[in-house]
Amino acid sequence: MKRYLLLIRHAESEISSMDGSDFNRNLTVKGFSDASLLGEELQTKNFQTDYMAVSAALRTSQTAQKIAEKINFPSEKIYYDQALYSPSADFLFHFLTKIATNHQQVVIINHNPAVSRVASYLTGKYLNMSTATAICLSFDLETWAELTADIAQIAWVLNS
Repeated sequence: MKRYLLLIRHAESEISSMDGSDFNRNLTVKGFSDASLLGEELQTKNFQTDYMAVSAALRTSQTAQKIAEKINFPSEKIYYDQALYSPSADFLFHFLTKIATNHQQVVIINHNPAVSRVASYLTGKYLNMSTATAICLSFDLETWAELTADIAQIAWVLNS
C-alpha cells in the first residue's frame, strides 16, 4: 500500500520570545508569509492529509494553522504533542512507527535537527531542511511500523 509522509520544518521564527523561552517563540512576519505560501503550494498540488501531528511549540503550531487553513484540514483535528517539542531523531522515528495503519497521508511539522535527520535516515540521503521546507516521502508499506532506513522515495520537495 502506498503511504506518504510529509515532513515539514516550521517556518522562520523570532530569535527569542517575550518570556525568554524557546517554546514560545513566534513566527516572524516572513515566517507567517512563508507558512501561507507553503500551504498554497500544497493546495496547488491537491495535497490532502488524514493525520497531522505537530510539536506543541508556538512556532510549529502557527505553521500548522497556516498550512491546515490552506489545505482545508480542520484545525481541531491537528494533533499537538508536547513530546514532539525538540525530540531526538530516534524519538521522532519511533513516533512515526506508531501511527495508526488507517492513516495513509501523514503530515509531521517539527524542528531541526530531528526532522532533517529522520528524512535523511528514511531516504539514505543527506538532507538538511531549512525553515518552511516540506519534503514528501513515499513508501510501499502495509503499516507505519514497517518503516526502516533507506526505504523512502522522495516524491517532491517544496521550499518557501
